[in-house]
Amino acid sequence: MKVKAVATFSLYALLSQNVYAFTFSPVSLTPSLNNEIIHKNRLETFPNDPLFKEQWYLEKIKIKQAWNYTKGSPETIVAVIDSGIDFDHEDFKNQIWTNSGEIPNNGIDDDQNGFIDDVHGWNFYAGDNEIKDNGMGSTGTFYSGIIAALMDNEVGIAGIAPHIRIMPVKFFGERGGGTYQNAINSIDYAINQGADIILTNWGSPMTADHARPLIDAAKRAYEAGVTIIAPVGSHGHNREIYPAAIDLDNVVSVTASNKIDAKPSWANYGSYITIAAPGIEVLGPMIDGEYRMHRGTGASSAITAGAIALIKSYLKSTGRTLSHRELKELLQVTAAPADVTIPCECRIDIGSAMESLSGEVKGIF
Repeated sequence: MKVKAVATFSLYALLSQNVYAFTFSPVSLTPSLNNEIIHKNRLETFPNDPLFKEQWYLEKIKIKQAWNYTKGSPETIVAVIDSGIDFDHEDFKNQIWTNSGEIPNNGIDDDQNGFIDDVHGWNFYAGDNEIKDNGMGSTGTFYSGIIAALMDNEVGIAGIAPHIRIMPVKFFGERGGGTYQNAINSIDYAINQGADIILTNWGSPMTADHARPLIDAAKRAYEAGVTIIAPVGSHGHNREIYPAAIDLDNVVSVTASNKIDAKPSWANYGSYITIAAPGIEVLGPMIDGEYRMHRGTGASSAITAGAIALIKSYLKSTGRTLSHRELKELLQVTAAPADVTIPCECRIDIGSAMESLSGEVKGIF
């Protein structure tokens, strides 16, 4: 495992026009071998992942309380529509979704879904089954790691929902470009292949008419019971960014908060935004085997996707369901107060959400 300082650069996701930048900040980290601390007169044992203590945002969202109920389930699938994934990375062993209807490398579309040998996902940029992340920003690998990196494997970080499965849907090329139509195709693929959650870490300002194909795709996700998580952008303005601005209950739009639960100057804001999540100094894996820190509403959205994966896993284990509207209400009612210039003025608190679901604290659920 390598953790070192790197040069700052930006990756621009492209649909029909330029959208917001994903900015990686230089960082140098030293993993700690001590995974125990004394806190409030009791011994707490942390996961043995050496960079866990650098994941300050996990304590902020009360992840340890949430883990008392679930660490996720292999039956819960999060589709990450991005640059693919480094499936050889040590933090992703057994974390990648497998299409059980497909026989690997036989050149046949065994499940007759229109995609030959899509054993672990599909590459809509190239039109093949090569989903390995080779993009200049490693964003697919980075966000997938925030959601589902292995826990207690003595490597790197701990994912928020380390027992779920990631469905890689490759949409970006090496330089971050992707077409509008392939964005739609990627969403439809994830829906049809059984994803519970879709993370769309890209977006664009556009008119409602121009956004109609995206809106229609989100409606198909709604009918299939699929939640879409979308960042609102990192340019410090209040323009509506699609798909985040789609007015459907299954679309959870996310902005960023900082370490004191305030809005960073670069985080977008507005009346259409569902919730905030930590979005500075967020640590994740890269395709070169390193771990780097990132800021942006993309990181906030990945944290939110991991949190919702825990909720959906817990609901499956208890035989319960929530409507799309009820899920949004759960996130907001149990959230922590935050000065982030959105209607709920709140930041996600997955520990409190899980306690409310379980009935251990009085809540609406």
